[in-house]
Amino acid sequence: MDKIIKVLLIWATFLTMVACTKVTSNEGTYNLFTEKLDSIQLGEPVLLSFDNGNSANVVSWTVTPNDSIAIEKAGAYATFYFTTPGTYTVVASANSKQASYEVKVINKTYNNTGTSFGITASKIVGVSLNQLVYFKVNNAISNNIIWSASGGNAFINRAVDNRSAYISFSSGTACTINVSDTFNTQSRTIWINDSTNPSVVTVPFIFSDKLQITPSVTTDSSGNKSLILSTKTTYNYQSNTDQINNLTTAKNGSYKVSFGGVTMAAKPQANALPATCINMFQNMTAGTYPFTVDYGNETLSGSITLSQAGVFTFNWVANNYVSIYPLTVQ
Repeated sequence: MDKIIKVLLIWATFLTMVACTKVTSNEGTYNLFTEKLDSIQLGEPVLLSFDNGNSANVVSWTVTPNDSIAIEKAGAYATFYFTTPGTYTVVASANSKQASYEVKVINKTYNNTGTSFGITASKIVGVSLNQLVYFKVNNAISNNIIWSASGGNAFINRAVDNRSAYISFSSGTACTINVSDTFNTQSRTIWINDSTNPSVVTVPFIFSDKLQITPSVTTDSSGNKSLILSTKTTYNYQSNTDQINNLTTAKNGSYKVSFGGVTMAAKPQANALPATCINMFQNMTAGTYPFTVDYGNETLSGSITLSQAGVFTFNWVANNYVSIYPLTVQ
C-alpha cells in the first residue's frame, strides 16, 4: 500500500498579542503538491512543515530564487523570512517525496512590535563567537538609553541615536543584554554556539510554537519550599532528549526565566518528543513579586504571590507564547 504524504502549512501572523492563523493541508500518494501563498509581507514569518511519515528522514528545503531570504530549520519544520518582493518557489523533499509552495511577497513590511517598550535581536540562538548581532530598541520614552551586558564578554557598538547597536561576543555560552530608557528596562539573552559538540545544534523555536509551563512545589527536610517550573514545547523537534535553552534570574525581588530556542539532536531521530527544561526558584518569602518570561524576542509579564501558608499563585494573562497551568500550587 502506498504511504500517505501529509503536508501542513501554518501561516500565523502575530500582531499586538492577537493571533490570526491560516491552515492549508493536502494529502496524496507519491505526488508533488503545490500550495500558493499570496500577500506575504516582507520579514513576515512563514512556517512550512513536511511530514513524509518518517521523522528519521532529513527534510531538505530549496528556494528559488535563493537570495533575499532567511531560513530557520527545526526538524520537519522550516520558517522562512523574505526581504525582497517577488514570487518564490519553495520545495521540501524527503524520502523520495516532495511538496512545493509558491510564495508571493508584497512590498509591505511586517511589524509586530506593538506600542510597548521592547528590545529585539536579529539572532537569539546559535550565535558564533565574534558574530555581529543587531539589537533595536522599540518605543523608548526617552533618548537616555543605557546598554549593558551580563554573563558574558560582549562588545557593544551603539548607533548614533543610541536606539540600536551591533553587539558581538568573544567568549561564554550565554550573555544577557540589558537596555533601559530610564522609565523601562528589558533584556535579551543570547545563546552562543557550542562548536565542540557536533551531535547537537541550537535552533530558534518553531514559529507559532507555544511553551507549556507546569508549576510544582518541593519541600526539603527543614520545611523550606522551592517552586519548580517544568516546561515543554508544543511541537516535536528531533529527538526525545532535546532541551529548551533557558536561564533563571532572581534579582531585586523580581523573578525571570528566559527561553531562547532549543538545543536538539543534529540528526533527526524516530522517537522525537517536545523539548523540555526545568527551572527552580528557592528561598522565596511571603509576598507578591514580578514574574517575567522572555520567549525569544517577546517579553511577557505577570506576578507570583506566595502566601504565609506556603501557597504559590500565578497572575498570568493568557497569550500565544507561554501558558501556565495550574496557576496555584502548594
